Amino acid sequence: TLSEEHPETAQLVHLGWSVNERPVYGIRISRSVQASRSVRILGAHHGDETSSAEVSLEVARQWLQSPSDAMDAWLQQHEVWIVPHVNPDGIANLDRYNANNVDLNRNYGYQWSEYEFRSGDGPFSEPETRNIRALGTWIPAGLGLSVHSGATNIGWVWNFTEERTQDDELLEAIAARYASHCTTEDFWITNGADWYVTNGDTTDWSYGRYGTLDYTLEVSQHKHPGAAQME
Repeated sequence: TLSEEHPETAQLVHLGWSVNERPVYGIRISRSVQASRSVRILGAHHGDETSSAEVSLEVARQWLQSPSDAMDAWLQQHEVWIVPHVNPDGIANLDRYNANNVDLNRNYGYQWSEYEFRSGDGPFSEPETRNIRALGTWIPAGLGLSVHSGATNIGWVWNFTEERTQDDELLEAIAARYASHCTTEDFWITNGADWYVTNGDTTDWSYGRYGTLDYTLEVSQHKHPGAAQME
């Protein structure tokens, strides 16, 4: 509906399929045919984290239905890609994992580990992570958010090691600026591995492969607040 109502700014793109052959869609928002910079927002790697999907979709609504002058000017040269449901089978079943019982946020190819819980048969073994890999190959993002729920914080790479990246100061500064504008109660910032160590994470792959300044954003303490609290 958003792409149909705003054809000059939004294009709906079919990225691929889930295990159970549900379509995975992305929406590109821009006023430029060849944008010079890209931002990518991914929701619902975990299907029981419904608020992550709703927040991601709400970003698309805001950019298209009520953009500020600054947002509109930004879209003249740049683009935003939003994938609200990375894991549509999980969303349908209100399940963290995909239909193969794989944790998609442990299935990416950078520092993947067979010892992670439900990390899959190998890196990018799942169609859903291959969809995002294809998008990353086609449109490498400069800045990214992998949206989750179950906590209220924003974290930056690395997740697989407590060693810091060469961009650590910049990553922390951007996270701090985000937090300064965030009205969510008890919101905080953290390096990913300082919170807890994981392998095969989306943001590690995105930064390690493409240099994307990519963040894990946790938007609510409740993974599935329900319709009454979602707004």
